[in-house]
Amino acid sequence: MSKTEIIVVDNSPNQDFTLEGVKVIRSEPYHIPKGYNAGVAEAQGGYIALFHDDCLMNDPLWIEKSIAALNQDVIALGPDLRQKPSYAYLKETPLVMEKWRFIELGGYDESHFIGYQAALLCMAINKVGKQIQGIDIDCTHFAIPGKSIGMSTVLLLANHNEREQLRRTFASQCFTLQDMERVLDDSRMMMRARYFIDYLVFIPSSIYIQCRYPDVPQEQLPGMDELVSDGVLHRMMPKTREEMDKLIRIIGYHNELFDRMDDIYDGVR
Repeated sequence: MSKTEIIVVDNSPNQDFTLEGVKVIRSEPYHIPKGYNAGVAEAQGGYIALFHDDCLMNDPLWIEKSIAALNQDVIALGPDLRQKPSYAYLKETPLVMEKWRFIELGGYDESHFIGYQAALLCMAINKVGKQIQGIDIDCTHFAIPGKSIGMSTVLLLANHNEREQLRRTFASQCFTLQDMERVLDDSRMMMRARYFIDYLVFIPSSIYIQCRYPDVPQEQLPGMDELVSDGVLHRMMPKTREEMDKLIRIIGYHNELFDRMDDIYDGVR
């Protein structure tokens, strides 16, 4: 196996992650592009593999396969290639590149905390005449199907008691992939994921479309993919820590409503 270096970027609010034998660096809480860029800057090797923190690699040769598939034309690849009508992008599950190429492209756009950094990078690759490509390597990304919401976001949106329960579940010697799937299939988690996507993406984009195209027929309005490829949607993402905190507080309010409904249900029973 190729010589590897593992770097964990802690961009959590508590900044308290440690793991023996693994390099951990701190980055601005919640800021995903800054976290990735900080990890790349710290890396010593010629190749980088950018991961979400909820991925499991099942192919022992994934590094060799990825490096062999890169060339002068294909400069970024990964197992999760998302094809949209007007653009394509790779999810970081992982996204593999040569380090110098990532830096030459300017890395990830740090003007926003969350959302569409991978799409913007892949569009920048296409603009300089290069390509991205999917690759057949076996990996698991623990995400809510069809929601682009992974386990890391589930943990972010969970309340304190749920996080402790999840911590105990993950620490169990009997923990299985089916246990992870059950966590992601929880109706409360699904509801929260829907609220998160609504507040992060759909509500801002709906407001933008209503203001920008007040008299345009419904069938002629731009879709979400067009808003991404035109560079509009990512500019609606949170730009400051205060905006991220507001978004999380909104989800926290929904947590309180869930708890209140539980109390009411218990009282009725």
